[in-house]
Amino acid sequence: MYIIAKVSLNYTVQTSLSSIKLIKFLKDNFDCDIAFSSSIKKITTIEHIKDVVIKYFDITEELFDSKCRKKELVQARQLAMYFSLKFTNKTLNYIGMQIGKRNHATVLYAKKTVNNHIETEKYFKSLVETLEKKI
Repeated sequence: MYIIAKVSLNYTVQTSLSSIKLIKFLKDNFDCDIAFSSSIKKITTIEHIKDVVIKYFDITEELFDSKCRKKELVQARQLAMYFSLKFTNKTLNYIGMQIGKRNHATVLYAKKTVNNHIETEKYFKSLVETLEKKI
């Protein structure tokens, strides 16, 4: 689940306080995280990120969470971990447990691997941009 709202830079103090209360309410009641990107507030969850990646790669959730090390499945999990780090404020351990019951080191390795692929492969960079738009 995600909610997108445009943010004006000219908030009054009262509006800012209301926004903070809304954000706190959403985080407390819907287990979602907030990521700020220039003038857009995005609220997203690891579950939403997983769903987007699973649909894109056309795989089942069981395969996604499995211990299988086929390249396509590994890449899907690595991308989900990368986006979870980017768009949520969850810990490395939490992200790893939500994505295939992996540990924090796997999440760090996924981030490093995705960044390396983005820098060296044009196709992979466009794949990341496509998925990012869907998230």
